[in-house]
Amino acid sequence: MLQPIALPVPGRFQLTAVELQVARLVANGLNAREIAGELGITVNTARCHVQHLLVKTGARNKAHFVTILFTQSNFAATAFAKMGWTPVTLRSLSLS
Repeated sequence: MLQPIALPVPGRFQLTAVELQVARLVANGLNAREIAGELGITVNTARCHVQHLLVKTGARNKAHFVTILFTQSNFAATAFAKMGWTPVTLRSLSLS
C-alpha cells in the first residue's frame, strides 16, 4: 500500500510516492503514454494518476498543476529534489 508523503505546507496536498513520480514527469512535459512507459504502468493508470493530481491540487489542467507546484510552498525545492530532479526556479526564468 502506498503511503502519503506530506508536503511542506501542513494540510495542503497529500501525495503518494507514485503521485510524486508522476508529478515530476508531468513537470518535465511527458504525456500519459510517456509516463506509462517510464513507470511501467498502463496509459489508463497514468491518466488516472494525473487526474488525481489535478483533483488534489485543484488544478484545471496539467499546465495549471505545474504552476501550482512551483508557486505553492516549497514543493519544487523539496519533493522534486528528493526525486533527484532540480527544477529551474521561476525567478531565474527570463521572459525577454
